[in-house]
Order: sequence, then structure tokens, then C-alpha cells
Amino acid sequence: MSLDALQPGDLIFSNGISHVGIYAGDGKMVHAPQTGDVVKVVSLDSYGRGRLVGAVRP
Repeated sequence: MSLDALQPGDLIFSNGISHVGIYAGDGKMVHAPQTGDVVKVVSLDSYGRGRLVGAVRP
């Protein structure tokens, strides 16, 4: 799926497929940056669109 077609609830994959976030809408995603860290809401641009490899709609 194209990242331009994201809808809230879509799963976003980065770093190969070793990291998964959830698209929250309005250009933001929810993810836990690393084990033991708190869950964060970040913009896709600040996360780095180049790191995102794909998305699926469950």
C-alpha cells in the first residue's frame, strides 16, 4: 500500500519489517521507539518517511 493512501489503524512497517507502528491519522503514527520506552505519537515526517517500507490495512 502506498504511504499516501494511509488511513487510521493501518499498520506501518520500518527497518525492514522489524518495527511496526499504527497510523493515527493527520500525518501521525503511534509506536514504541524501543523496548522499555513509552509509547509515543510522532509525525511521519519527524520519524523519517525514508525509514518506512510499507503498510497494510488489517
